[in-house]
Amino acid sequence: MQKIISLKQFNIERLEKILYYLPISNETDLFNSIKGKRLKSFLRKSDEILKENNIVWKYEELTEQKFLEWLSYYKETMEKLDHDVWADEKWYQEQTQKGFNIKALFFYQNEKMVGSGIMAFKDDLVSLAFKATDRITISHVSYGSLGSIVDFLRLKLICREGKYKTVITRSRNAFGVINTPDYLDLRLRFGYAIRPNLNAPILSDVPVNNEGCVLFYGLQNGEFSLYALQLKDTNNEEFFNKNSNLKYNWDIFDSYFNDLNSQDHYYLNFVDHPIVETQKDLIEEIKSNPQKGQYSQFLEAFWKHKTRPETFNNLL
Repeated sequence: MQKIISLKQFNIERLEKILYYLPISNETDLFNSIKGKRLKSFLRKSDEILKENNIVWKYEELTEQKFLEWLSYYKETMEKLDHDVWADEKWYQEQTQKGFNIKALFFYQNEKMVGSGIMAFKDDLVSLAFKATDRITISHVSYGSLGSIVDFLRLKLICREGKYKTVITRSRNAFGVINTPDYLDLRLRFGYAIRPNLNAPILSDVPVNNEGCVLFYGLQNGEFSLYALQLKDTNNEEFFNKNSNLKYNWDIFDSYFNDLNSQDHYYLNFVDHPIVETQKDLIEEIKSNPQKGQYSQFLEAFWKHKTRPETFNNLL
């Protein structure tokens, strides 16, 4: 049973969904706006990587019949990955009736579909409606996934439409539980700005994963910010070497949660998301800006490149 934590104790509300905005005009500016040397290096070689893996792509106007054929692949992929299924048979007609022109990017390996992205165009707005990709290994480098290439190529093709566009997409707002922190991290690296989805329900609680953690955007006193909620435990209390020269500002709200759901003690951390790729980069980031010291707890809880607290202390 999923544990739900009240946010009333922190005076924070959580929007069920958030929006991602990205204004783009040309391929050069798009590529320059991407953050992270490893991600850029991987995307720069995307054509070569696809060829090495015998993957070809096709960009096309999407008919309703082709959409319905794709829908079977989408549903099967989402269910296999245990993800929510959002696309349905009614979506295509609903969007075209609103004046959207639907296009698709399909990826094939040995003539079998292995990836896809559906886009809806209207005036200067482009909605990245759906994406589905197989979990296949195409590279062993960081961010070296087919999903990254799908995201990048969609944006490149939008640039080639020849007009200034604003790209939008949306997601659920509980990273580490409903969706992955890597999903958010990749959006931030691509340069998206995060905005509240004012059409979404505003909630006073948040689910946490089995480790008692979640990352979410919340509203507090009219301010929209990224927060990390996690259990307080001995390791996290000693996450920093208290005898080091590193000075930090926790900026943490901690409070006992005394209702029927939990008796656990939680930390709520304000997160200013730095773009760092290695433990060394993280240390330099924290030293250069002590206000970001609390980000290391988010790293321990969420990043795939984990290190134990004692190891991190030794590096400091």
